[in-house]
Amino acid sequence: MANLDPIDCAILDIVQREARESFTRIGHAIGLSSNSVADRLRRMEREGMLSGYHAHIVPSKVGFGITAFLLARSTGSDARFRGAIQSKLEIVECYRVTGEVSFVLRAVLTGVEHLEELIDYLEETSYITTLIVLSNALDRYGLPLQQLGQDELSP
Repeated sequence: MANLDPIDCAILDIVQREARESFTRIGHAIGLSSNSVADRLRRMEREGMLSGYHAHIVPSKVGFGITAFLLARSTGSDARFRGAIQSKLEIVECYRVTGEVSFVLRAVLTGVEHLEELIDYLEETSYITTLIVLSNALDRYGLPLQQLGQDELSP
């Protein structure tokens, strides 16, 4: 946080909600010129705070009707497991975690058969527990940057 001030937090908050927002509109919303907004965003990109701009695509609307979380406990080396998942594009997130499992994965799948194929593949390198998402109770993308900016303003 040493390199973020409240204005940076406000800029990032807007960009994470609407990546296509123009520098002019962001500047207008927070009281800066578009050049100042652009300079700050470029600095945050250079420093690795901002690594890309993305569209949020709804998986079920483009043919991925199942979202599943897979809990994996590798049966060999973690490096072998990590190598095995690289070719599986349906795995959209993978976290190494503490506890009884080694990894938590999120996958988007076209159907039950697709899920079964993925499980069979992963079981070559790990024990798998599968959690199929029934519905989404909270869909929040981004970080609570407004809170960080406010905390810095408080004495």
